[in-house]
Amino acid sequence: METASSKAMCDILKKIHLQGTIGECLLVVKKGDGKVLATDMSNTVFAVSSESLAPSGDAELGLPNLATLTRFLDGATDDVSLAIKEQWLTISKKKHGSLKFLMLESKQVPTAIMDEDADKKILKAKGTLIPFSKGVREDFAFYMGLVASKAVVFRVKDGKAYLQSASSEPEQFKLTLGATEAGDFQVSVYGDLLLKVLTTVDGLGLTESLQIYIGDNAPLFAYIDDDNFWALSPIQ
Repeated sequence: METASSKAMCDILKKIHLQGTIGECLLVVKKGDGKVLATDMSNTVFAVSSESLAPSGDAELGLPNLATLTRFLDGATDDVSLAIKEQWLTISKKKHGSLKFLMLESKQVPTAIMDEDADKKILKAKGTLIPFSKGVREDFAFYMGLVASKAVVFRVKDGKAYLQSASSEPEQFKLTLGATEAGDFQVSVYGDLLLKVLTTVDGLGLTESLQIYIGDNAPLFAYIDDDNFWALSPIQ
């Protein structure tokens, strides 16, 4: 793989980085298709990201400092050229210079999930699809800026789903999501992490594709497709 789409490479890394949540990753490229399976250092989010990067080529890249890489690639319109020498990777933008950095060995990437089937296994825990409109996303972002709830609760009661602050919060919000076929239960996740997922999705223009799945004592899935999703661990 000598060249890659700068936009696709930036997008795949932004979905993993989540605005600073995951700092590095292992990017595996097979026949030009790139994929990352990663988790943050606290195992709070399981992230899967995939993009078609190049017409062909195989590579395994231990990428450090995703903040630097995404900033370098963001907004580039042309393909970038990639050159690997020993453990050094040089990414060049046409007429705009290059960035060179020392890659990590695959086993040195602390966020990497080495089980290639881990995404398929965790998808078996995907629960029930619940309503989560663009308006709800916008209201949630507003309330998170207003009351800054640490934990947020998805609650299903009497055939309706709600999103609200945890009962322990000194200031609380509540949003009605809509009707659902799920039975009564509730699941809590970290509100700031969910907000990072939603704002990343919005920034990549994927808002209309995003679906939210919840289950009793199961991860919350922010789901685009089987190769692009986030599984947020419930707060016990």
